[in-house]
Amino acid sequence: MEIGDILKNKKLVLFDFDGTLTETAHPHPQIIKKLLKNFRIEISLSEVKREFERLPAEMSDLEKIYVTAREIFAKNGLKFDLTETNKEEIWKAAEDVYCEELNLRKNASEFIAKLRATGKTITIVTNSFDRLMQAFKHSDQIKNFDKVINHVVTRNDVKNPKPNPEIYQHTVGCYKDILRNEIIVFEDSTEGIRAALDAGLDVIQVESGEIENDKVFAGTGRAKVVGKIKGFDELI
Repeated sequence: MEIGDILKNKKLVLFDFDGTLTETAHPHPQIIKKLLKNFRIEISLSEVKREFERLPAEMSDLEKIYVTAREIFAKNGLKFDLTETNKEEIWKAAEDVYCEELNLRKNASEFIAKLRATGKTITIVTNSFDRLMQAFKHSDQIKNFDKVINHVVTRNDVKNPKPNPEIYQHTVGCYKDILRNEIIVFEDSTEGIRAALDAGLDVIQVESGEIENDKVFAGTGRAKVVGKIKGFDELI
């Protein structure tokens, strides 16, 4: 079935943010680079990525940001402890990146506007924090944000982020008059797709290099990946 035909019968469209609506799935190295620059430490993004990616996968993103920054500070003869002041410096660097450096995928804003024009409800469902989404909102990359985006659900709204299905279950609960088969999710990552499927929601996979294109996903019920797109320009 064509993506356009799938969307016709959907009332609620849920979008992941990092890597789905934006070109960058993992902005954490950019945040570290911005933090270092604020302390007058110049370093290439590729070097920051090397330091960040060598850390254990089980570490949280916040832990990785701090540890990477701390080690680069140390190499420059400086100390960077996780004080409340330095936590705020990390937040400020992250806000700057979300407001100034993250770029939407081509035609993402136009596609959202097109969906809203047909009366669909649009919600962003993201593992990002509310403070960062507020910063992105001020970038004005999504035109008339408050008019075209009905709701934003963030990590602040749940205890367990993706791949746990809680964030999608929470979102469905916000729209009690809409059935699961009237909802579609746009996701780009393994974690996000699994979360949506386990919440009983069908998914359109947005290719981003995060997962193998031939990967087969299995949810806990009838939900499935119903289509794949390379970008939103093909839906305009």
